[in-house]
Amino acid sequence: MLLPIAGDSFGNFFAVELGKGDKIYFVNCEQGNDISLIDESFAGFINKCKSKKISDSSKRSPEEREKILIEKGKGANISDGLREMWRREYKKYKNLQQEEVII
Repeated sequence: MLLPIAGDSFGNFFAVELGKGDKIYFVNCEQGNDISLIDESFAGFINKCKSKKISDSSKRSPEEREKILIEKGKGANISDGLREMWRREYKKYKNLQQEEVII
């Protein structure tokens, strides 16, 4: 029997197998509930869960980032495309806090 432990925005989920160790599976609901083994143990699964460090600049407003580039003499590198990328990053990361999890 599988117990869901986490999900994604597409309705898929991660599950732990009950009664037979602690194997972790991915259940792909978009593929007819296709079940794939992710790891033989919960500890192994956790070790695979890594994220890249969110840079401090990604949490700066587009205006702050533009000011910094101008101060560094690199204002000519600023384009509308770069400003748009900054806006998307800022919207995504401005309120996130990233913490190290030790198990």
